[in-house]
Amino acid sequence: MVFTNWKINQRRAELQQRIEVLKREIQILEEKTASLRAGISQTESKDYQTERLYEQGYVEKGATQVVILPQEEKVVEEEEEKSPWGPQDLLEWIRSKLK
Repeated sequence: MVFTNWKINQRRAELQQRIEVLKREIQILEEKTASLRAGISQTESKDYQTERLYEQGYVEKGATQVVILPQEEKVVEEEEEKSPWGPQDLLEWIRSKLK
């Protein structure tokens, strides 16, 4: 009888642990369901659907389509070392000395 009670208590502890794991899984799934329902309600709005259509290239009749491109990064070119004896540089040098 002692052995049977010990086995029953051991099984009860295992089942309690399993219940806790399943409760956590249920909570996670309920949060995910709430999140998905919120996403569905957002996608049902007219503004969201209109935005998706514009992204795919559809435009309302009579509307003017405007495309905004991302700003390109400016490429900084390193200045090449100029010879002070080049024709333009020589003239600038002479002008600066005459002033």
